[in-house]
Amino acid sequence: MLKKSLGKQIYRYRKQRKLSQEKLAELSDYSVDFISLVERGHYSPSVEGCARIAQALQIKLKTLFDIEIDPELSKKLSKTKKKP
Repeated sequence: MLKKSLGKQIYRYRKQRKLSQEKLAELSDYSVDFISLVERGHYSPSVEGCARIAQALQIKLKTLFDIEIDPELSKKLSKTKKKP
């Protein structure tokens, strides 16, 4: 779920900046295939990779992670916290 959310964020900011996948790949020193896989939620870059993508998009790294957590995942996490 987080991979898809991160991918959507990258896609959204790339479109806002009017960048093609090719240009984002060039600016972040990744392949077009990698950017495509990330945007579709099939792969998640490392934190360093996210920083490179954020820099290429001219946004702060934390902006990429400003995502809504899936309600089902949130329920599972809260149940886990309550166990002694």
